[in-house]
Amino acid sequence: MTKRPARSVLTRELAGQNDVLTRLGAANQVSVGVPLNATLAAARLGKAQSFEREFYWTVPIESADALGIRARVDLGRLDRDERVYFVTQDRNRAYGPFTVEDGAFWSPQVRGSRLYLILVSPDPKPSLLTVTDLNHTYKDDYDDPALDCHWDVSCESLAMQELGSAVGHYFFIEDGDGYVATGALINSSDWLEIPYFLTANHAIYNQELADTIHIYWDFRSTFCDSGDIPDMDLLPQTYGRVVLEETSSNLDLSLLRLPSYGTEDRTFLGYDTTVPAWNNMDLTCIHHPSGSYQRISAGHVTHTNQNSCGGEYSHQFRVFWDLGLTEGGSSGSPFFDEDGYVFGALTGCGPENCGGDNYDYVSSLYHFYDQVEYLIGAEPKPSVIGQGTQVSLQAGETYQFTRESIGGLASLGVKTSGVGNVDLYVKTSPINWPAHQGAHDEDQFKSALGNGPDKTIHMERPISAPYHVLVHAKEDSEVSVVFYGISSPAYYPTWQFATPHNYGHNQVYEKTYSIAKAYKMGIKFEELRVHPSDTLQIVDEHGEIVHEVSGNLVTNGNGSPFGWLDGWVYVPGNTLTLRLITDGAGSDFGIETSTGYFRKRP
Repeated sequence: MTKRPARSVLTRELAGQNDVLTRLGAANQVSVGVPLNATLAAARLGKAQSFEREFYWTVPIESADALGIRARVDLGRLDRDERVYFVTQDRNRAYGPFTVEDGAFWSPQVRGSRLYLILVSPDPKPSLLTVTDLNHTYKDDYDDPALDCHWDVSCESLAMQELGSAVGHYFFIEDGDGYVATGALINSSDWLEIPYFLTANHAIYNQELADTIHIYWDFRSTFCDSGDIPDMDLLPQTYGRVVLEETSSNLDLSLLRLPSYGTEDRTFLGYDTTVPAWNNMDLTCIHHPSGSYQRISAGHVTHTNQNSCGGEYSHQFRVFWDLGLTEGGSSGSPFFDEDGYVFGALTGCGPENCGGDNYDYVSSLYHFYDQVEYLIGAEPKPSVIGQGTQVSLQAGETYQFTRESIGGLASLGVKTSGVGNVDLYVKTSPINWPAHQGAHDEDQFKSALGNGPDKTIHMERPISAPYHVLVHAKEDSEVSVVFYGISSPAYYPTWQFATPHNYGHNQVYEKTYSIAKAYKMGIKFEELRVHPSDTLQIVDEHGEIVHEVSGNLVTNGNGSPFGWLDGWVYVPGNTLTLRLITDGAGSDFGIETSTGYFRKRP
């Protein structure tokens, strides 16, 4: 290989201007980079290096004094067998390959004032390659520009840090300017961890912006309150081919689909769209204030169904911060309850004052749900820990693997779904097959047997230890296997209640269900047929009527008079009361219930 000097793309337009740019950007704290406002001529590539019948051209691309740099390139005139790579300034990471199919796009974000573009071609006379723009980053994540009253995620429990692995810090470019924001992976309908990424519409509102996203995962301090963070170039990253699936400018939410999510062992946050956030609900937010390393804030809901930010957004809830706060760069970060169920993402529009009261407005996933149900699915889902595994087995075959559990969870679940017929085994020590085949229901060894592909095992109060999983196919099967964990599980007790059929005149039929420490209750109606002059009331723990209905509304478990499918109704709190009030004008079948629902604090 013969080395030749490479031609470079160099600009000094913004040399020495980082402090000025930072002051100018203070009014919009998510701004971190500016365009150089110049179209650069196609780089003269100089002489190539040759290796194994291919030719390599290396072009340094530099913006003097930049703390980070991105280049916009046009590969539309490359041949199909040519490819481009981008290499970091210290040459410890390469991105690519990129080809003619990528067309015009922004390169990945790299730290420092220089990146290297490498063109590889089988032809000693390569196609035209054009660099059209540069983005010069003037704020440094290592300088930690965030306020000093934030709380470090690395000081939290392992379970909370596991949830934080779903949260990504990302760069994007709008009209040549660079910005930062936050988003999070959420669970999806098929449990295979399609990488859906929830963030704010005011950050990403069209596909052009989505095309510029570069996400950094696990951007957190190396240990509690150290302020020491890893080399960002070495962190797991996602860039390129991001798809904007759905967005709402009214609600300030966007759902993206990513091409990857950095590493296999990553959590996907659960969600609950059966109820919107309610007053006094405790919520936690993991975020990247001012583009800094990961922090955590905790607060409670004080207002619901609000218009916010001068009326720009609707159906938002307001969170008063009891611990920490957020800043620009936190936009789009997830708000979740103590079980890791997401209820919304940060819009902002609140004060940022370490010495005073702080609050923020948060978008409502509940109101966005109709727009994304076809993507993420119909029922609440817990947070998935790590990657789902797709398994294809012939009859009689087994598949085994081991996963490390974490402390701080009330329940660890393992679930199979797909086609075929399998049995599932989970044990905290190695499974001896076939000696251990059969039914098990011990504390640390459980099995789920029976016909079909769908099996679920819950290990209550899991210990911090390896969990061994075995799937046994009783016929040719193809299933996915996933881990998931929640701080407190959902319970579905048998709550059967029925009025007389037909019910009497001038009566009050009432049934109350109360669960200590529960913070959400629900019940499923199999029948709900009430004369128009009579009323069924759903009452919460405060004695307030949450729903009031009449009519022939649920038959054989089918109907959605309260907004949820299959006859379900939910209320916040630890008490749910059914109250049927009748008069003398007429009668009807009445009501029948079958199944309850509650989630409670440990």
